[in-house]
Amino acid sequence: MIRNYTTKVLIIGDPAVGKTELIWVGKGADFSSLPRRRIIGPDYHQLHFSDISIPGFDERTALSMQLWNIAGHARFTNMMRFYYKDSAAAVIIVDVSHSRKSQALRNALSWKREIEEKVTLPDGSPIPVTLVLSKMDLWDETHKAEWQEALSSHDEKCDSFEDFATRNNFVRCFRVSSKTGDGVLRANPDETETLFDYVRDLTLKQISESEDMHDETVVDLSKTESKLSCPRC
Repeated sequence: MIRNYTTKVLIIGDPAVGKTELIWVGKGADFSSLPRRRIIGPDYHQLHFSDISIPGFDERTALSMQLWNIAGHARFTNMMRFYYKDSAAAVIIVDVSHSRKSQALRNALSWKREIEEKVTLPDGSPIPVTLVLSKMDLWDETHKAEWQEALSSHDEKCDSFEDFATRNNFVRCFRVSSKTGDGVLRANPDETETLFDYVRDLTLKQISESEDMHDETVVDLSKTESKLSCPRC
């Protein structure tokens, strides 16, 4: 018997940090064929995982992970609480090529505070939030030095993004590139864990601990079509 679950994950960040590209590449699209469009409001996608074994269940499990891409401009609308409702996890994205690096760190923390104010797990605890550094294909020694300065200016005890994530209660820090697929796609079975593997396992852990995450408890938008069209998806 296959048990089917649905869970909701927020993909959040400032405009142009690469949220949409990250999602499409995670779904298996070719980065070079993606349309370059600005998203206004939330954009909805799904990732499907099937035939998964999780602790505490005898049956095999299938998971449909709803990905809500929250446009940076949307945070100032009165719909944000609805967008966040019933989320099981969140991903906050920071563009490593951002020209104003200290501001990018402050914005990431602002997004995190907003999540904590607007949504919790059914038991009242905060939802897990993952920090993602996007566009790592653009990383160079100049960016490295600038980020080092920004991190230490923010907190003198921060020597790395991992320190920043730990000290600000992110559950994990991932470095990804939608252009190359690094950190997003698993190139072979022996590759280290990717972002969406990790977020999937976070939500599966919630399922194993409580059946409150059954698909009847989340917003069912399975018939909603994405606002983008992708010939490879």
